[in-house]
Amino acid sequence: MNYLYLGLLFLALAVIEVLQAGTRFVFSLPSYTILSLAGISTVLSFRRPQFPANMLCLLGSALFFGYLLVRILTSPVEYLARADFFSVLGGGVVYLLMAFFLTAPKQRLWLLLGLLIIGLVHVGIGLLQYIRREHFQIFSFIQPPEYGARASGFYGCPDHLAGYLEVVGLMGLSAACWSRWPIWLKVCAGYLSLMCFLGILLTGSRGGYLSTGFGFLVFVGLSLMTLRKGVIANKWPLAIGTIVVAGLLVTGMIYFISSQFSLRTRWANVVDKGGNRFEMWGEAIEQFKLSPIVGTGSGTYLYYQRHFRKSSEWMDATYVHNDYLHLLAEYGIIGLAVFAVFLGVHVAGGIRSFNWFTNERMNSLGRIRSDTLALNIGALSGLSTYLVHSFFDFNLHIPANALLMAIPVAILANPGVDLPFKSARFHKTNRYLRLALPALAVWLAVASLPRLPAEYFAEQARVAFGRDQFAATVAAANTGIGHDRRNPFLYWYLGQGYFALGETAPNSEVGEVFFKLAEQAYSKSLPLFPQDRYLLLGMGWSLDALKRFDEAEPYFKEVVAAEPKSAQIRAFYASHLHSAGKLDQAEAEYNNSMKLYWNLMAHHGLERLAKERKASGP
Repeated sequence: MNYLYLGLLFLALAVIEVLQAGTRFVFSLPSYTILSLAGISTVLSFRRPQFPANMLCLLGSALFFGYLLVRILTSPVEYLARADFFSVLGGGVVYLLMAFFLTAPKQRLWLLLGLLIIGLVHVGIGLLQYIRREHFQIFSFIQPPEYGARASGFYGCPDHLAGYLEVVGLMGLSAACWSRWPIWLKVCAGYLSLMCFLGILLTGSRGGYLSTGFGFLVFVGLSLMTLRKGVIANKWPLAIGTIVVAGLLVTGMIYFISSQFSLRTRWANVVDKGGNRFEMWGEAIEQFKLSPIVGTGSGTYLYYQRHFRKSSEWMDATYVHNDYLHLLAEYGIIGLAVFAVFLGVHVAGGIRSFNWFTNERMNSLGRIRSDTLALNIGALSGLSTYLVHSFFDFNLHIPANALLMAIPVAILANPGVDLPFKSARFHKTNRYLRLALPALAVWLAVASLPRLPAEYFAEQARVAFGRDQFAATVAAANTGIGHDRRNPFLYWYLGQGYFALGETAPNSEVGEVFFKLAEQAYSKSLPLFPQDRYLLLGMGWSLDALKRFDEAEPYFKEVVAAEPKSAQIRAFYASHLHSAGKLDQAEAEYNNSMKLYWNLMAHHGLERLAKERKASGP
């Protein structure tokens, strides 16, 4: 049965990796369904004895995941909280599966080998992207973002690919150095790990470089400590050799980066280029002040950052680009505190296990290499990368990376051997706690399966609207609404489709019918997501098209109040006022819009261009 669970887990991870890391909801739901199947089937192994997990780690996990779920379920916009909800449930299933059932080091190493092979596929695609200087379309239904020469593999963003490769690469390197695999398999693992590090170089991710460097230092430090305590001849030459090889690898990477223009320029003016991140961090702090104890709720940064940003632009940042500040803003001080407890008990448990491996178990076995030791060092090294990377990116909000990180954390909670510590002696309690896994999996299945059709048709509507196929947009949105009436974006696609059909109608009478249908669609979506700028603007534009200017006025005012520093929003409001015949107010609002526009250009270092454009008139 364990090999069945292992196969389902690997399949779930492989599917979500291929489907753009699950960054679109519809792409993550298939993997959640597979995970739920694996979790439910563990009831068949309930009576089978297993090594118990660390009770402190289990309690820390219950505290952390429990608080997240409670805060998610009480968040103001249910649909925005869904991404975190499913990520927490999915991560919990992976964590419990690894901590309670897939505890044998042999099975874990086979899973790691599979993850390394996935990493090699990512790197192969990324190498082609780097050489061709473009991101080509791998699947017809996935349009990748354009990052130039930066490699992203199947991922949508190079930074998140680096987040995957750094964890898998370091765990693979640990298996190559410390496991009891045959020599040929260790050579293969070492080669795959080096390919992962090459992939990190090709991503051009500065956060990935720093976090990989830190994780590599942790790996070298733990390895040197193992050599110092191990029973092995010529340990000092080995230790010196390890340091020299590590230095050569770092030197080679630095030389490679400096010799590649596209990678070297990523570090030029790093402070200026990081300005957007600094602004997002400041916005998150302002959001945190609104509700410092419990946060403003899951998914709320999407619209609060529009209100607080200093130089508003049309593009949104859904996440803070800092996992710690994002957690603080949306989940408050309690969220950050329970995360610290969760992280602390697992790191402490991992270090304690490492000390026992190197002090007692190694001497009793009479050998230095061990599969459990290899997994322990790899888990500590892989986890340490995210401690750094989370300062610069939001890898833990990428479903594929969140599921991946549950694996090293679970390895620290249960190393797969009988530990002598009191916290690992609760055999009977562990057995009954296993029932939490099928219960969580049932919850995941009940929540995910009914939403899959709606998300599929939402994706169809998005693609159709992008291709100006407005009738198809309306048809797909209507079908999706039949499966899920709590998705505000289905109504938004429906409203957008109707509005576009109204604009392209052959006469005003037909156009009026479509505008009324658009207004009805927006009226149903706004109660689900009343803070969204696109829904408010859509309602305002629909009412303007129907000549109901007084009814449209409050919607435009609400958007202006929510985003007072947005030049675009001010311009839209000015257009509305002009259509309503309020010319003086329209001119004043237009001047406000242009003032914000010049300030925005100056903010981004375009002072000369701003002055020239301003001098030449509007």
